Amino acid sequence: LLPADYCQEFLQITNEVAAEDFQAIHRIVTEDLGRSPDEMFATFERTPFAVTSSGQIHLATSRGGKRLAVKIQNAAIRRKYSIDIRLMRWLAAPLDWAGFFGANSVATYVNEFEHALFSELDLADAARNATVMSELSRDDDAESRFTVRKEYTAKRILTWEFVDGIPVRQILNAIQQDDRQYLARLEGRGYDLRLIARRIYWSTLNQIYRYGLFHSDLSP
Repeated sequence: LLPADYCQEFLQITNEVAAEDFQAIHRIVTEDLGRSPDEMFATFERTPFAVTSSGQIHLATSRGGKRLAVKIQNAAIRRKYSIDIRLMRWLAAPLDWAGFFGANSVATYVNEFEHALFSELDLADAARNATVMSELSRDDDAESRFTVRKEYTAKRILTWEFVDGIPVRQILNAIQQDDRQYLARLEGRGYDLRLIARRIYWSTLNQIYRYGLFHSDLSP
């Protein structure tokens, strides 16, 4: 839908998010799960494995020995998004007054966007959707299913069993930078890059046209 250069720039933006201080992470886990990370998990890495615009992911180990990925929502994210929504409403009012988009109401679009945005920020709701999508892909050999750990999940915390792999972003960056050595190493390890691309398309089309439940954030 967008030129390759635009897509590459958007991918870089996802890497420019600062990590939350661990004291804030400790407080959120304690408030939402009732116990501190050290009490809840056998191990809990204080340095995040990944940072996104809506939170950060810490690797942990359950008391039963399972490797886990624990996504914890940024403490300030709701406040930041609320400010963004207020600014959008402030801009929508004169646009609607001037009839800039004809019969279409910009304020209505902002309201719909706000509803979708804050629904996505509810990680307990995200856990339910993830469980449904995992069940839908049960018979698809091209997809790896993961288990959401509900005992470690709350409104601001989403925990699932860790699945190790290669980020799609690394492959895209290698293609963009013409890093043939990296791509050759992947193929030497048995990865068929064209097959990976086809399976991503296949999964996306299945979600849209077969299941009617589409995961729009690939988190590449």
